[in-house]
Amino acid sequence: MAPPGKRAFYNAFGYVASSLSVLLAVGLTATLPMILGEAAMSTWGWRIPFIIGALFTVYAIVMRRTMTETAQFAETKQSHAGARRRSSTRILLTKYPKQTLLAFFFVGGGTFSYYIFVLQYSTFAHMVTGIKLSQAQLLTTVVIVVFAILQPLFGSLADRLGRKRVLLASAIGMLVTLWPGLLLVTGNPAVIIGLQLLATIPAAAAASVGNAAIAELFPTDVRAVGVGFPYAVSVALFGGTAPYVMAFFAGRDQVSVLALYGTLLIAITIVTTLLMPERSRTSLSSVPEAS
Repeated sequence: MAPPGKRAFYNAFGYVASSLSVLLAVGLTATLPMILGEAAMSTWGWRIPFIIGALFTVYAIVMRRTMTETAQFAETKQSHAGARRRSSTRILLTKYPKQTLLAFFFVGGGTFSYYIFVLQYSTFAHMVTGIKLSQAQLLTTVVIVVFAILQPLFGSLADRLGRKRVLLASAIGMLVTLWPGLLLVTGNPAVIIGLQLLATIPAAAAASVGNAAIAELFPTDVRAVGVGFPYAVSVALFGGTAPYVMAFFAGRDQVSVLALYGTLLIAITIVTTLLMPERSRTSLSSVPEAS
């Protein structure tokens, strides 16, 4: 739905919204016990965040049912009117296996960095240095705000310079900051937030541009599933497991192994980025269909 030349910029606001949701969750976690008291929070107050989440879900359902489909989707649907349609996922896997694999492996490095340095770094710092978890979470709150602010900036940059330039710089930045971010952390709050910010900046660039680049791999009739399926599987495997992998190696004083694992994922992201086509200035209607 984005106008020409602003697809990455529009895409970036997805992560702005997710960052705001994390800030809301952190804010509720911090303020509800102070307002209700620990006893009330443990007996019934813990349900309040879930009720708020349910209300947001109702809003999302209403919004989705009333929003207008894109012109390209409407045109594609009309052109296939009367034709027998197979499952979109089956079409994706049989006709676009290369693009699907590129999307799957591309997501791994950025997802790992996002989960470790944006979402889980407070827990990591607490485990490694013994800093109070509440203090480390406060620092992470600042980092999430910075992460959200950077999203539209990097998206706009990718619209001007192209996806691959920004994504390659991002991946190299993640690779360079990964090791110091994991191995040099101390109990000093200034060191923690400095290292976290250092690693978060390239992760923000990957997040703001990544989904736009993936969407540009696929034609209109499989674009939604082309983004959603490989992205969801990759995030589940490399992002959803990241907190457990981090806790396992950090708890055994094997942080260097965690860094090696992250290095492998980011190296794969670099390779897949090089293999992806540059379509920042190509109309989405011009993305070639499989022969």
